[in-house]
Amino acid sequence: MLDQAIRLALSGQIDEAIALLTETIRLSPQLWQAYQYRGELYLRQQAFDAALRDLNEAIRLAPEEPHLYALRGQAQNLQAEGALHPPGTAQGPV
Repeated sequence: MLDQAIRLALSGQIDEAIALLTETIRLSPQLWQAYQYRGELYLRQQAFDAALRDLNEAIRLAPEEPHLYALRGQAQNLQAEGALHPPGTAQGPV
């Protein structure tokens, strides 16, 4: 199911990939990779809270995976950027 979700995401079917990963998590809640991939897709959609929830769960399940911490840091940085510059506001010097 993970491979199928990745193929869907690569073909631009992000919502379908997220739905498949959600089903994968329901069936295999200990599969940290499903949380990681879904978190990365949420990042693409700028759904930072959802991304952080999934990445935190992936870290809880696989604390020995260093790349998960880097992904979480990226999500936190993007979330902070979004809070500083909400959509529709100027983001740089005028």
